[in-house]
Order: sequence, then structure tokens, then C-alpha cells
Amino acid sequence: NGWDGWYMDDVRVYSCAPCATPNTPAGLGIAKASATTVDLSWSTATGATQFEVWTAEGAPYFDVSGKSCANPAPYACSMTNSLSYSAANLGDPAANHSYVVRGANACGQASSASNRVGAFEFGLVKGN
Repeated sequence: NGWDGWYMDDVRVYSCAPCATPNTPAGLGIAKASATTVDLSWSTATGATQFEVWTAEGAPYFDVSGKSCANPAPYACSMTNSLSYSAANLGDPAANHSYVVRGANACGQASSASNRVGAFEFGLVKGN
């Protein structure tokens, strides 16, 4: 009929694989790095593209189930792509910190929490 039709360029056909919940990071360990810093390290977790490092002050048995790193209250959460993390939480005997790590993927899913580690300090007070 003399009318032009549709022109199509750059056609792509692909499928998206469903996201599976990442495995839980194993072997969370803690080591004193300096007078004010601890270093955390763990093993990789299948399906994790990054890791959530959760911290609680004065709550060694805190639970991050159902919590998001985007809204971690009352705890603190930091994201990392590494298998290690440095935390500057030493130096105050009144503020002991505990840590857990979760694997996270690009779909926003997180694994269950790793084992717990803590940085506990104490102060010596002269007696009578």
C-alpha cells in the first residue's frame, strides 16, 4: 500500500534465571587489629554477591531475622563485597560489640546469620 511498517533494531532474546537464597557465610572469625579496631573474616557463600556485616552493642544474642540492611535499627549494618571487614569498635569497656554476617544477592535476598563473634573489653578498677 505504499506505507512503511515497523523497523526493529537491536533485538535481544534472553531469560532471567530465578534467584536462589544465598548460603550462609561460614567460619566468621575476629582478630584484634589495633587498640581500636577488630578485623572480621569469613568464607564465601554460594549465591552471595555481597555481604551484610551486622553489629549490635551490648546485645550478644541479637537476631537479624527479617531485618534489612537498608533499615537495620536497632542494630548497625554495613555492606561489603569482600570476605573481610574492619570495625573500629574497640576502646570502650562499657560498649561491647557482637557481629554476624549474612550473604546477600542481587535480588535482595539474604541468607541466615553466620556464627556470632564478639569484641568484649573490661576495665580494671583499683580496689581498697
